[in-house]
Amino acid sequence: MSSFTDYKIDADIQKAIVDMGFTQPSEIQAQALPILLDYQGDFVGQAQTGTGKTAAYGIPLVQKINKNAQGVQAIILSPTRELAVQISEELIKISKYKRLKVLAVYGGQNIGVQLRALKQGVHIVVGTPGRVVDHLHRQSLNLGQIQNFILDEADEMLDMGFLEEIEEILSNVGKQRSIWLFSATLSNDIRRIANRFMTDPEEIRVQHKTATIANTEEIYYAVKEYNKFEALCRLIDHAPGMYAIIFCQTRNQTADIAEKLVAKGFKAEALHGDMNQSQREHVMGKFKKKGLTLLVATDVAARGIDINDLTHVINYSLPQESESYIHRIGRTGRAGKTGIAITLITPEEQYKLRRLEGNTRKKITKSRIPGIEEIMESYIDRTIGEFEAAIENPGGFDRYFSRWQPLVKKYTPEEITKGFVTLLSREILEKYEDDKELNAPDNFGQRSGFREKRTFSDNMVELSINVGQRDNLQTGTLIGKICNLAGVDGRQIGKVYIQDNQTQFKVDAEVADAVVRKLTGIKISGKTVTVEHADAKFRNLKKVMEKKFTGRRDSPDHFDKRKRFSK
Repeated sequence: MSSFTDYKIDADIQKAIVDMGFTQPSEIQAQALPILLDYQGDFVGQAQTGTGKTAAYGIPLVQKINKNAQGVQAIILSPTRELAVQISEELIKISKYKRLKVLAVYGGQNIGVQLRALKQGVHIVVGTPGRVVDHLHRQSLNLGQIQNFILDEADEMLDMGFLEEIEEILSNVGKQRSIWLFSATLSNDIRRIANRFMTDPEEIRVQHKTATIANTEEIYYAVKEYNKFEALCRLIDHAPGMYAIIFCQTRNQTADIAEKLVAKGFKAEALHGDMNQSQREHVMGKFKKKGLTLLVATDVAARGIDINDLTHVINYSLPQESESYIHRIGRTGRAGKTGIAITLITPEEQYKLRRLEGNTRKKITKSRIPGIEEIMESYIDRTIGEFEAAIENPGGFDRYFSRWQPLVKKYTPEEITKGFVTLLSREILEKYEDDKELNAPDNFGQRSGFREKRTFSDNMVELSINVGQRDNLQTGTLIGKICNLAGVDGRQIGKVYIQDNQTQFKVDAEVADAVVRKLTGIKISGKTVTVEHADAKFRNLKKVMEKKFTGRRDSPDHFDKRKRFSK
């Protein structure tokens, strides 16, 4: 079918679809909608990320919800908090005229906000596996009356080690429900979930088409999160005549990056959803006239931008969907011109890059962040060109020439050149206080090109869990659990030591309590996890021995010095 009006979709949802700018359904939508709009059974849909799966299940889901019924009627699991928020926002738009209550629940957000919203009543919950399990344990979320259970990006959730959480959540869902599973691939683990929890599911597969942008060179740079902004500045300074859109995920990040770029002396402004039409038109007018050379924007705000001579598109934040990536980079390399698409990747985003390359079937070239010397040479070359253009076209500044005449008499041309270059060099060095090597091995290891070599701060605490090699625990699985369940940044995790029956790992002291609280009671490889400070046994032994040796030469006063039990 060529239009959404060809489907049996309620009038209020059709109106919302028009507001969203949707006209023709994507392939996954065209195949899924006829089934799911009138279907009460289980369903499996295989399609690549970025092909419109959210609307494929979101439209029929919103149509099935009874606005006047009490309790949560549907739950959607997604692998990351960013995607959970994105899905919830999409569902809110689809249900705009039905006025359904949609709640995103994920780690890192104050759980009190989520508890209050759940208590007041919600129709649809979108959540990450870890936070949904947390609500189940708190008994703040009841899935017994769920009518629709949706697993979005199922393969990605399994890659991140959420199999146990998914199985626990599914075990808490009542029998009178439909399960809709969407995934880019249908692995054996996904098949096992389908066989265990689903009954004769309808299945569709959308063949992936290769996405290519002929005139655009695609490059990625591997950097840590805290080095991202400096990496961005170096890339801008190193590229003469850069005229670019820099894409960020959120409005706040967009405004923050634009403000920092202006502080560094770049001609930049933000474009985001909080701006009214006149503000948007003002910024776009400046950008088209090249009064701005850098536009920092969100995907939504950048819709409709049609400029043919962009030199670069920069993904400061990698989009969740391949389709968004393709739309972004398609804004450069137009009208027969060549363009460059740059993506900044952190260690935690390695799986996103692999998935993106798989979905687009195109290898993205890895490159290195330019050093200070390279930036200096590029900056001087660019300035020489501008200097020559200024000589040919003085621009009406003749009245100031006399102020420089004493210099011409006082210094030789060589001395004037040295002073000129010195001033330019200082300008660069003020931006980059030291030549931090952003491409050093401690950013990403050699084995995979991404594995981060973690370093200790002075404020690390060692924790221990009762899961080890015999339980097939992998370092990546544990780190994924810590990051996603406890909302911990990967840089706050130190070395991991996996032994036969237990594992020690280090985390920043400020997040240690959260890690203990969030990991205790979860299941890894079928085993219920207990977490404690690795030195707890030693502290308990010390107390016993202090009591035993009270009043003797081996009293507490001598205990620490002798360290008889330090081993």
